Amino acid sequence: MSWLYRWLRIYFGFSKTESNGFVVLIPVIFLTIISPYIYRNHLSGNNIMLDVTTMDSLTAVLDASLKMKQKENSYNYDNQKRYQAKSSTGYKDFKKKKVEEKVVKKYNKKKFEPFDINTADTIALKKVYGIGSVLSQRIIKYRDLLGGFTTKNQFNEVYGLEKEVIQRLDSMTFIDEVFTPKQLSINELKSYQLDDHPYLDKKIARAIDAYRRQHGKFDSIESLYSLHLVDSADVNKIAPYLKL
Repeated sequence: MSWLYRWLRIYFGFSKTESNGFVVLIPVIFLTIISPYIYRNHLSGNNIMLDVTTMDSLTAVLDASLKMKQKENSYNYDNQKRYQAKSSTGYKDFKKKKVEEKVVKKYNKKKFEPFDINTADTIALKKVYGIGSVLSQRIIKYRDLLGGFTTKNQFNEVYGLEKEVIQRLDSMTFIDEVFTPKQLSINELKSYQLDDHPYLDKKIARAIDAYRRQHGKFDSIESLYSLHLVDSADVNKIAPYLKL
């Protein structure tokens, strides 16, 4: 009988308990169908004979039982696969991306007038999807430390702004062509006052101070290129925020 149990478990996916129950069920069904014939033929003294109709009925019952079990196994297998797919990290990321795209699409349907990034308050900044109270205040704080944004590339320097948010901020803001940032006097301020600027670290501030002691006041911003330990990239970055 062990071969029958193995066959049921492999072919139909029965558990051990289900296999035992099915094996017990077969003779019960069989006896239920033939019991009237046994009773009738016993009374009449004739041998038990099953006609074709009886065998067909028994076969139909067994086939129906097997088909129902196969359908149940197939349904459970499909549900398990769907559950595994929906539980996977890739599926969750896909759903998250779809939800975000839907929200952004709905958000972008609203008509917004581009605003000046250098005069915007937190209310204007929070109109950009992805920017809330914390990020809007952080943008303004960094803008004030700089003395104003001179290029949109500086959005990348604000801590916590994701790439997608920066792209939306870029598309919804502008920098006035005549805007002049707040400037620091390289001839008047001390080194400790200069290095408060995000682009002026102590190295550059001390180099400016040392130059003034040796050569006197700067006669042009371009003189910064002659400073030791300061490269041209640093000068180009800080130049818009300096004056004589």
